[in-house]
Amino acid sequence: MQKSQVPLYIVSGMFFFILCTLLFVLVKKHNQKSDAYKIGILVTATHPSLDAAVAGFQEELKKVMGASVVFIVKNIQGSVSNAHTVAQSFHADPTVMGIYAVGTLAAQAASQWEHEKPIFIAAVTDPGAAGIADAPNVCGSVDTVDMVQVISVIRALVPSVRSIGILFNSSEANSQFLVKKMRAAVMNVGLIAQEYPVTQESEIPVATEHAIKNADVLWAPTDNTVASTIAFIAHKAVDAQKPLVISFLAPARLGWLAMVGVDYYAAGVMTALCAYDVLKNEKSPSDIGFLRPKKDSVEIDKHTAAVLQIKIPADFS
Repeated sequence: MQKSQVPLYIVSGMFFFILCTLLFVLVKKHNQKSDAYKIGILVTATHPSLDAAVAGFQEELKKVMGASVVFIVKNIQGSVSNAHTVAQSFHADPTVMGIYAVGTLAAQAASQWEHEKPIFIAAVTDPGAAGIADAPNVCGSVDTVDMVQVISVIRALVPSVRSIGILFNSSEANSQFLVKKMRAAVMNVGLIAQEYPVTQESEIPVATEHAIKNADVLWAPTDNTVASTIAFIAHKAVDAQKPLVISFLAPARLGWLAMVGVDYYAAGVMTALCAYDVLKNEKSPSDIGFLRPKKDSVEIDKHTAAVLQIKIPADFS
């Protein structure tokens, strides 16, 4: 008995169907891959302010872009060499469509390596001093402190204040920029600005001792060196019954009296919306520029106020 054979046109049809199915799957996978927005996140260091900026950016971008956005987070822990290594890797990776640089060191490294992909920044005080203001592929939020508001809070909490002691690292460009602004603002209201610069963490104890001895109130700007030693500074300030006002995020009940500055979570959200405009709406980073959250965050530590016997005005209650 002869075996029945499948007609050639049926075999050809089945082959064509299988081929089409494979092509469909491959195209679908390709489209899914191309629809994904991979963002490399370069973080200068582990710190509450920078962590909040990262969280605000990720959560807002996930909200507006959904599952199509993915993140690669790299913390360089304040290392210049690490910053450039990571920035170079993001630049070389064709799947990374943009870089989110948090902090001045991260922004500088990213802009030195990447000149085409968009770079979104946050927690950078002065883009001009950082050398990134003229880069056409950079945009985002800045954390310039409103000195008028800082002084207003200080005078409301400590009406008798005559001098403000400023602790900062004189080698940090951001700090130099902020101290210059604070100096002018303090003099403008008839107070005295006393500056206590350091160049490294080991000099903080002596500078803190001098500031506590001579100034009525201590102020700490968004300075990496000061932020990393804030627990020590706050402890010494409370022991000496001296109010300490800071302009960056730090844990409550640490010893600072007031925290006045940019809301870093809000700054991250603002930068996420810049990223959305660039990635989805195809806007140019240079057209967006550098933005600042409209409203600063003011927080009073009631525990420290009680220890220092400072009455909190009703406006801050």
